[in-house]
Amino acid sequence: MTMILKFFHFKIYTPSWRKTEACIIIYIYYMEPFMKKQDIILFDKYLDNATNYLEYGSGGSTYQAAIRNNIVNIISVESDLEWHNKLKSMIQHKTHIDFKYINMKTLSNNWGYPGTDSGAIRSRRRR
Repeated sequence: MTMILKFFHFKIYTPSWRKTEACIIIYIYYMEPFMKKQDIILFDKYLDNATNYLEYGSGGSTYQAAIRNNIVNIISVESDLEWHNKLKSMIQHKTHIDFKYINMKTLSNNWGYPGTDSGAIRSRRRR
């Protein structure tokens, strides 16, 4: 994921007898999917021709779908509550995204790997 933050510094002048300086911070987010370059090229090709988008695991791919005007419905399923909330706040101005949080008892920042209390680990050990 690539995230770009840009900071701008402005000088604001009020009446000529009074100078005021202010710093305005504008956050500009840009995210790319966590994929190889050739995979992103193919992914973009499909996104450019899609009208609906469903994904498991949100992030740069969600952002890329959200900035395209041709996609009218997005469903994004995420199992990391912290990341789910962060992403929702980053692209909150888009109304055509249905963010779904699924509790798999995952730890934060582990790419959706089920937690030890989720049942998935126990069922795999029985085999």
